[in-house]
Amino acid sequence: MPDATDMPAGQGLSSWYLLDADDRLLDVSPDWDAAAMAAGGKPLLRAAVVGQPLRRFVSGDATRLFLEALLTAARLTGQPRSRPYRCDAPDRVRELRMTVEPLPGGVVRVRHELLASRQRPALPQVITRAATGRWWRCSQCLSLWPRQGQVGGLPPAAADRQARWLPAPAIWSGATTPGTRLVADAVCPACRRMAPGSADLAPQAENLNPVD
Repeated sequence: MPDATDMPAGQGLSSWYLLDADDRLLDVSPDWDAAAMAAGGKPLLRAAVVGQPLRRFVSGDATRLFLEALLTAARLTGQPRSRPYRCDAPDRVRELRMTVEPLPGGVVRVRHELLASRQRPALPQVITRAATGRWWRCSQCLSLWPRQGQVGGLPPAAADRQARWLPAPAIWSGATTPGTRLVADAVCPACRRMAPGSADLAPQAENLNPVD
């Protein structure tokens, strides 16, 4: 999706894609290719993504299960589902809204709207990879959970205390170590409650990632 200069909520840009009943991409919005070239190049162009399963483009089991729960809820209820999320760049805060709209025949339109974008001092780049590490990161709001001392490396039931999930800038904004921070994919309790049926979204051990 194209970015923008600093802007208030409600003046953003919007892209969408259609999924069939098996969650394969049927079509994308007219602005898709321009946004794809800005973000990732030819592998994300319309010709490359249409006909592919959505899961091919989703990183992490927790995020995939979360999206599947939203899609299922929209199809079963016949009602659209909408939720805010974050998709930051190292030097920008980007607030977005995803809306899942059920259509006839099990088709779903998923719209991503950029609500606000503002510059900030650059933080270390964050990458999700398979390894063991010290932090979980919520793929929706980007908050962090410290893994030190957790049994098996998984957030305990007490993780429902959302206060334990910390905003990344509070931890990394003062960091002097350059380079990347590697995190494990997760969905925090507050975001998880927005997707009925996604109660257990802790990733498995092979998805854990170290933070420098």
